[in-house]
Amino acid sequence: MPHPKPIKPSLAQQGALLRAVQPDSEVQYQMGGKRLVWRGYLQPTPVSERYRIRIEMDRSTRRLPRVYVEAPQLETREGEQIPHLYSQQKKQLCLWRPKYQEWSRRMWIAHSILLWASAWLFFYEVWYATGEWLGGGEHPPPDLNE
Repeated sequence: MPHPKPIKPSLAQQGALLRAVQPDSEVQYQMGGKRLVWRGYLQPTPVSERYRIRIEMDRSTRRLPRVYVEAPQLETREGEQIPHLYSQQKKQLCLWRPKYQEWSRRMWIAHSILLWASAWLFFYEVWYATGEWLGGGEHPPPDLNE
């Protein structure tokens, strides 16, 4: 017997799970409930900075979740651009390769995006200290989603 397809979690379900895994976070619904905005904190290692992260996801469009670092401000290294950002200005993180459909609306943000963002922050800290990006992946075109 074939397995049923996983459900596409609603924005309300995504927000509820995000709050469950991070009770001190905040969830807002905008555009009449068609946009989820989540703010919370990630700290990739015990000696890392504590980063305030914002995740936005729209249900009304085909847009994928967008992830931003709000604080502390990400720093460039000796004039280099920060690797793996879709937007240098907005500090939008590049966490997966959309052309390979590595994330889908059937996935839970709390089980994918949060973990990927934490890993990205770890590799950012290593890059800032050493100048070498060890996180793999493909560098996106600059300011793809401006």
